[in-house]
Amino acid sequence: MDSYNINLSNEIKDIFSVNSLIIKETKFNKKFELKNCNVTNINFEDSNIKGIFDVYKSFFIKARFFKSIFEEFAAFEYVVFGDGFIINKTDFIYVTFKDFSNFRDTNFQSGLNFSRANLKQEPNFLNVEVNTEYTDRETLRIIKNSFEKVNNKIEANKFFISEMKYYKI
Repeated sequence: MDSYNINLSNEIKDIFSVNSLIIKETKFNKKFELKNCNVTNINFEDSNIKGIFDVYKSFFIKARFFKSIFEEFAAFEYVVFGDGFIINKTDFIYVTFKDFSNFRDTNFQSGLNFSRANLKQEPNFLNVEVNTEYTDRETLRIIKNSFEKVNNKIEANKFFISEMKYYKI
């Protein structure tokens, strides 16, 4: 497919809403921005971004990222994922982050599946909120390890406790 440069929110000063956003088999050679947006359903599948990926302060009820590559910085800062129901768990399946990924101050209300993501660097999960009831043990371990890598023992221990609850089960 052709290459695209998307910036849906640059000219929009208020919140931009989309019911369904399907990005499939697409290559982005430049920055992808989707800032301050409400998206009910985003399906980002088999697509690659060579530039920066930025969804700052957006809200996604159902989000699925599948077999995609983020070549540069991927910013998911101040994003809210889900609505508290397990059917809206956020998935990153076979997604490759070749550079730094930032999930700072992000809230995964419906849980997170990050266990099959490919990481070149530890992601930043500072101040993240994760519904651990709908999050698998391996994802909790990845988040815990990201805190241990920067010697943030307090945050690491919070996720260690949840990880061990699943281990016990």
